[in-house]
Amino acid sequence: MYYLIAYDIENNKIRNKIAKYLEKKGKRIQKSVFLLDINLYVLKKLKSDLEKLNNKNGVIHLFRICSKCKKEAQYIGEKQPLCIIC
Repeated sequence: MYYLIAYDIENNKIRNKIAKYLEKKGKRIQKSVFLLDINLYVLKKLKSDLEKLNNKNGVIHLFRICSKCKKEAQYIGEKQPLCIIC
């Protein structure tokens, strides 16, 4: 399963910790947006870890992206493929 994760966190220290954590799990596609290819077990752990790291300092959005939706993604500007292993 693919998940698009985006966050809005003002605290630099917490935001940097979350970014470093997510960089290990998936591909950064914007400064605060990541694409991850993970299973349900990893998703549960990821959510728990993000809740601990965030500690109610901002908002983190997790959106499930189906395979069909990922394949039909469109781009404007310089195209960067939305894939984990290209």
